[in-house]
Order: sequence, then C-alpha cells, then structure tokens
Amino acid sequence: MAVQAFPASAVTNRLARNRLSWGTLGGYVVALAAPLTVVGAGLTNGWAVTGLTSIPIAYLAVALILWWFAVGYVALGRRIPNAGALYVTIAAGIGRVAAVAAGLVAVVSYAAMEAGLLGGFGVAGGRQIAELFGPDISPWWVAIAALVVITVLGVLKVNLAGRILAIALVAEILAILVFDVIEIAHPHGSVSLAALNPLELFGGGGTALVGMVIALTGLVGFEDSYNYSEEAKKGAPWIAVYGALAFTAAIYALSAWAMTVAAGPDNVVAGAGKYADQYLFHLVSPYVPSWSLRVAQILLCTSLLAAAIGFSNTGARYFFALGRDRVLPAVFGRTWSRTAAPAGGAIAQSVLVLAIIVVMVSRGADPETALFFGGTVFAGYGVLLLMTLCCVAALVYFARKRRDENAWQARIAPVLGFLGLAVIATVTTVNFGTLVGIPNDSFAARALPAGIGAVAVLGIAWGLLRRATNRTAYGRIGQGGRHLTAGPAAAVPEPSPAATSEAVVLGGDG
Repeated sequence: MAVQAFPASAVTNRLARNRLSWGTLGGYVVALAAPLTVVGAGLTNGWAVTGLTSIPIAYLAVALILWWFAVGYVALGRRIPNAGALYVTIAAGIGRVAAVAAGLVAVVSYAAMEAGLLGGFGVAGGRQIAELFGPDISPWWVAIAALVVITVLGVLKVNLAGRILAIALVAEILAILVFDVIEIAHPHGSVSLAALNPLELFGGGGTALVGMVIALTGLVGFEDSYNYSEEAKKGAPWIAVYGALAFTAAIYALSAWAMTVAAGPDNVVAGAGKYADQYLFHLVSPYVPSWSLRVAQILLCTSLLAAAIGFSNTGARYFFALGRDRVLPAVFGRTWSRTAAPAGGAIAQSVLVLAIIVVMVSRGADPETALFFGGTVFAGYGVLLLMTLCCVAALVYFARKRRDENAWQARIAPVLGFLGLAVIATVTTVNFGTLVGIPNDSFAARALPAGIGAVAVLGIAWGLLRRATNRTAYGRIGQGGRHLTAGPAAAVPEPSPAATSEAVVLGGDG
C-alpha cells in the first residue's frame, strides 16, 4: 500500500525554504539562551545554591554531555529534516505513541519557557520604565505588551525575527566581553585559577550535580537548530547546533571565571547570596561610568525579550508540526501565504502563553520568582527529558537502519549522552524545589515535575486512541509533511525497515 497522499498547498502546508544561513540560525539559537541573563542571574544562582566556586567547570562539563547528545541528534536530524525536531526524532526511533507524548511535552515546555522569560522581562522592563520615565507599570502589563509584539513577529518572515535577534545578541555579547575584561583587569588580589579546578566541582557530590542542572538550564536552546531545518540552507542546522553549544559554553565559563577573579574565589559565593542578580553590575560598577550600567540593564531586558521571541518561534513550529501531522487540529499546521510562517502555530503559542500568564496573575504569583524562575526551570526539565529520550531514539533508529554513520555517531555518543542526561534528569527531579527556591518536600516541588508526567500520559493516551480509532490520522504522526505529496489518497501503513529516508522508519508501533 502506498503512503497516504493529501492535496498539498505550497502556501498553506509548507514553511519557507532556504531562508536561514548557518550564521543567522546560529545567532538565533544562541539568542535563545539569553546570554546576558545567564551571566547576570544564572551564574549567581549557581554559586548561591551550590556554595561551590567551580561553576565555570559545571558549564563545560554539561556542554560535554550535551555534545554527546548532539552527535546522535545531528546524525538522525540529517535523515529527517523537519520542524518539531525532538518530536520527529522520537517518532523515528521510538514510535508514534511516544512521539505524541513528546510533542505535547515540547509544546507545554516551550510555552512555559516563553512565559517565564516574559515574566522576567516584565519585572526588568517595568523597572527600567519606572526609573527612566516615571510611570510604575505592572510587570504583568509589560509582559502582555511584549507578547503582542512577539505574536506579530511570529507571523512575519522568519529571517526578520532572526535579524532582530542578531542585533540584540551582538549587543549583549559585547557587553559581556567588556565586563569580562574589566573584571580580569581588576582582580581581588591576584588573578586566580581556583574556580577552574575540576576537583572542587566533582568533590561536591550531589551539590555539584545540582550545579550542573543549573548550568544545563542556561544552555537549553541549541537543540532548536533542527527545528528550523525546513527553512535553513543546506548544512546550516548541524553547524548551528555545534557552534551555538560551543560558543555559549565558552562564554559562560569565561564569564563565571572572570567574576570569581573580580570577587575573589573565597568571596564569590557570599557575594552571590548578597547581591543576587545585581552581582555582575556590582563587580564592575567601580570601574565603569554610570551610564554604561544603565545600558547594560537595558540590554538585560532585550536579552530576555530576544529569548522570548526565539522560544515563541520554537513553540510555533512544534504546533505547526503537530497540526500538519494531525496530532493537533489541522489549523495549527498552516502557514500564511505572504510569509510562509506558521501563523496558526504562532497564534496558538501566544494563546497558551497568555493562558499561563493569566493563571499566574489570578493566583497572585510573583512574576519573577514564580514565573521567571519556576517557569524556566519547569521548561528546562521538560526539554531535558526529551533530549534524554532522543538519545534512546538515535540508538534504536541506527540499530535498525544504519547507513554511513560510524560507531561513535550510532552507538557510543548516544549511550554517553543518555547516561549523562539521565543522571541530570534524576537530580533535577529530586532537587526540583531547590532549583526554584522552595522546599524539596513541598507540594509544589512535587507537582511541577509531575505536571510534565501528566502531559506525557495524556499524549500517550491520545496516541493510543488515534491508533485504535483512526489509522489514517495515526499514520501521519512523525511523517513531517511527507504525506503532503500529490497523488491519490490511500491508507497509511506502518513503514517497513526497508523504507527510505523520505519515509521515516518508526520504532515500537504496531
């Protein structure tokens, strides 16, 4: 039996082709990490929570684990270049039912990430508006105003958002590097390499692993390169994956070390607890004019906004992929004819983010502690679980359908990546409360990670229901638009192991 063919539309079912170069895409995914936000708040949080000075090594250690993950992820991504990359990868290796669960977890996780970043932007942006112009605007209104702008950008050409992110990224990276130079040039005593001692980190036991979890949340986003593979130029996604991971890990490790030099290794932990997200600015303030600190504070706002824009586009493409494969309503799988952007997905993403914000407002939650810290950690946890499953997917896929991939790509790196990510996922689950600033034995500390599990269970149930009641719709799952080819309609069989790369071989489904 032939693969199902449905009437195709070049303007309503397909994303724009060849719009993103490797440089644009790389800048795009680096911006997702919000570098200035991580340097300004993430590093400080790492010291304050763990009490360890060797946070620079934590970022490098996590980058190594993520590189292992990336090897199999990239090798498989070259076979199945589609939007909704984590979802499609899991479909190819583990199966359709698991893919439905993964797709829903991805949608919820990236919406929570955008909402969390908007919470942080609301606080930081509202503070700058009050200090510069006088009016005291609620952080929630600032966040909602930003969401409106982001929604508009989401239906425009993807390279327009890419240019905006590139401008914001260059500015914040320059600010980070200038601050690094100033800190190293003004050491507390002498320039010390104590923070680069790996023995201090790995001698910390469970505390060190918590530090690695915090480091991982600052690196989430590089995996998004393959989410744009339909819109990227040839070779751009894999270059962007490795380039973004290496660049962000290096800039974070350098900046963390520079801050320990300026504060002194013996003082950096205490200073992090005292000054919190203002620690970076405290360290450089004696050596720079006051206006430069104001500029840096504004760049912190643009860093948060740029990352929110990027994650909005990420979520939109997951909605698009799931709508195109009929996991979600078909309207989400359509693009706007003028821009070939996933307009339905962009609007759905914004509606979901708005719903999260409204729930937080109705509960009287704090936009910084509850939404920014809680939302981003929750989102990072969901993405971490998906990346762990992707390592399994790569192993299964290449065990069944290996071509020119070597043992490192097909077996060794995915195994190492799975082991490393599984350990981090376990530590995250156990210490979720610590990561969001609440007791580990509290209801919220258990409910938040359980929420990801609930979404996954819902996805499994939906996948099983599709398999039992609608085999045609079920056959679309994980196909990434391969069914949108001209030809007569026909039922969709389960792909066989002999299928080509144009028809994804799905594992675990009957």
